[in-house]
Amino acid sequence: RRGAMDRLGFGYDAVRARRPAMIYCSISGFGDTGPQKDRAGYDVIVQGEAGIMDLTGPRDGPPHKVGASIADLVSGLTASQAILAALYAARIDGRGQRVHVSMYEATAALLTFNASIYFSTGNSPRPRVNEHATILPY
Repeated sequence: RRGAMDRLGFGYDAVRARRPAMIYCSISGFGDTGPQKDRAGYDVIVQGEAGIMDLTGPRDGPPHKVGASIADLVSGLTASQAILAALYAARIDGRGQRVHVSMYEATAALLTFNASIYFSTGNSPRPRVNEHATILPY
């Protein structure tokens, strides 16, 4: 949860004071700002909140979780990319930085064309079983 490392004395400010060149990464469920910032993040909750579960399962059935811990995995992959970018920047200027990943935002980014369809048509995505929204046959 947000603030846990601060309470333990290992928050970004404390670490930066000791090691200014440190790349510090944190991952939270819903980010550092906004009304959900203090909520704990958990893979299945984030899958549901981000809309991934609405695309999974039978066409007329309830939402289903993805078969893998997709929110956990994509958050870790996003964090590793951000850490690599921060390390590259540190090689140029020698300064460390804080990298933060929101599980919700990383998972919602997987919606790609589904979000585009919604914003252009107003139609919410629906479960498609094994079909694809824009490619036929798939």
